[in-house]
Amino acid sequence: MPDPAGQVFKPVIIPTLPPLSLDPPLLANFVPTGRLTRERLDSILQTVPADFLTPREIDLLAEVLRNRNQALAFEDAERGTFSDKYYPDYELPVIEHTPWVQEPIRIPKAIEETVRNMLKTQVAAKKYEPSTASYRSRLFAVSKKGSDKIRLIQDVQELNKVTVRDAGLPPRLDDFAEGFVGRVIYGLADLFAGYDGRRMAIKSRPMTTFSCMIGPLRSCALPQGATNSVPKFQRCSTHAIVEEIPNNGNVFIDDVGIMGPADWYDQREVVPQIRQAVYEYATVLDRFLVRFITAGITASGKKMVLATPKLNIVGTIVSHEGWHLEHGLASKIVKWPRPTSVTDVRSFLGTAGVGRKWIKNFALIAKPLTLLTRMTDSEFFFDDGAVDAMEALKDRVSAAPILVKIDYTMYSTRAASGSRPLIPPDSALPPPASVLPPPASVLVPPDSPFLHRRIPDSRLIVAPRAPHITIQFLQGKGSLDLFSLDLPLPASYVLPRASDDGLVVVAVDSCTNGAGWILQQISNREKRPALFGSVTFNEVESRYSQPKCELYGVFRAVKDLRHRIWGIHFRIDADAKFLTEMIKNPDLPNAPMTRWVSYLSLFDFTINHVPALSHKAADGLSRRKRSPDDSDDEDAEKYLDSFVNKSTYVHRVQRTIF
Repeated sequence: MPDPAGQVFKPVIIPTLPPLSLDPPLLANFVPTGRLTRERLDSILQTVPADFLTPREIDLLAEVLRNRNQALAFEDAERGTFSDKYYPDYELPVIEHTPWVQEPIRIPKAIEETVRNMLKTQVAAKKYEPSTASYRSRLFAVSKKGSDKIRLIQDVQELNKVTVRDAGLPPRLDDFAEGFVGRVIYGLADLFAGYDGRRMAIKSRPMTTFSCMIGPLRSCALPQGATNSVPKFQRCSTHAIVEEIPNNGNVFIDDVGIMGPADWYDQREVVPQIRQAVYEYATVLDRFLVRFITAGITASGKKMVLATPKLNIVGTIVSHEGWHLEHGLASKIVKWPRPTSVTDVRSFLGTAGVGRKWIKNFALIAKPLTLLTRMTDSEFFFDDGAVDAMEALKDRVSAAPILVKIDYTMYSTRAASGSRPLIPPDSALPPPASVLPPPASVLVPPDSPFLHRRIPDSRLIVAPRAPHITIQFLQGKGSLDLFSLDLPLPASYVLPRASDDGLVVVAVDSCTNGAGWILQQISNREKRPALFGSVTFNEVESRYSQPKCELYGVFRAVKDLRHRIWGIHFRIDADAKFLTEMIKNPDLPNAPMTRWVSYLSLFDFTINHVPALSHKAADGLSRRKRSPDDSDDEDAEKYLDSFVNKSTYVHRVQRTIF
């Protein structure tokens, strides 16, 4: 097993870079430098949409590429490797084992010479080297999709059986893509032959030995398909640009996204024909390329996207306007042929489900198709209802809305009166305070309309009653202690909301079948959707009374969105007038409804009654019946039990007003 201390990376530090020239050389006067020829430069410039940049802005970006041409690679001989100055060679963590020997796979005669030349080229590029180890794995060739080129694949299944798995994971796709939303200009750098740039320790190389036509070879770099290749490479690529994450870009394995500013600054120019936004982006791009050179890695010049207003990254499209459903995926769904088997239906639903967050009433529309997945192929019949459902989904996909990214800076600049909760709903609650905190630490003004708040380092519920603050807590099975303090706070402490611009809204509707919700943000007096969601109720939940059903629906919506709405003030739009009263008076302390109210008390929100006719979107999401195949992410009551059990107390909120 490798020594963990020997696998620690050193910081990749770059010097402070001088400002870019405001008078870059004309593209017509370009002088080939290092790896960057005029032909190669033109291939990169073709990725810039027509009329997106001015000629002088293109001159500026071309000058950045010329100055940092060592960060680009167009062939194996130019490929960089992670510098051993910052990255120690990777040692494979393996258990004790016996060396394995696999029979080689014969290469077809038609491509034998091509494979031989590829192996020689990769040996020259130091991807492989001769080996005398007693291990023997297999090597085989496959055709690359959409071309006549060959890819060599090393069989590492035996190696994976003895490798200790790394627990690391790449970023969540949704969070990664959403982080790019809202910028005016983007770039993309695909690391050249990424895994080949991560050197493997000499002591680990014998285990990668394989048989081939030019003799036994072993890998000098991280092999594709190995157990830990993805998390280890993600760790390396993230380390190279960690100082730029998340404000200026991010990396998903070997795809490095680069972001410009979030504003065009009214098209303001720093010099004639060079806009400030483009100049800022060029500065960020220059810094990324310097980080590549310093870390020793290279971006593929053939795959690089130099500048674009819309970026296709990890299967979705992001832009300044919002988050788009990827056109290629939408095209596949729209052109999907009529299913002839249960497998075909499942394939269609799986593909269409990728766009679920863009489609209103997805579950309701797809219900006839969902029912077909419970049939066998011998019973399969694609009836008119299924045809209508499939066509409806195709129509919705082709007209999918643009989803916005919640702008939390709008919240901070337009804060609601009062403070927000201080303890995240998924974190362990703090130990009880031995004494009551001093008035200065009570962060709730007496006239705040949001009455339940936590005080730091205490298990207390505070309920302002101007000019008093009532403090109530229940520890374990002990007795209830009630305090009433007169804490006058200056009126300047209250931060009233000047308008609803920037307000986050959760529209929720529930019925006996389930609950549906939409996460929105108000911008310029318009509600813009950020996410659609829904859940179906199980047999017990579907028997709840309508009032209880409505409260449970709010609980499920808030629980699902907790990572997006905790720590801010938001509004819940619902068509049930009695919700406010139910939360104010949650009935018996041990009733399920009180447990839901206890959970909701950790969030800072108001409730707004919306007439049913104005609440159709969330309403439709809630009226889809539960299917036996439905699988919610977790049981809500079990989740609530685990949440409550994180602490030794249960609290109840009295006379809480929203």
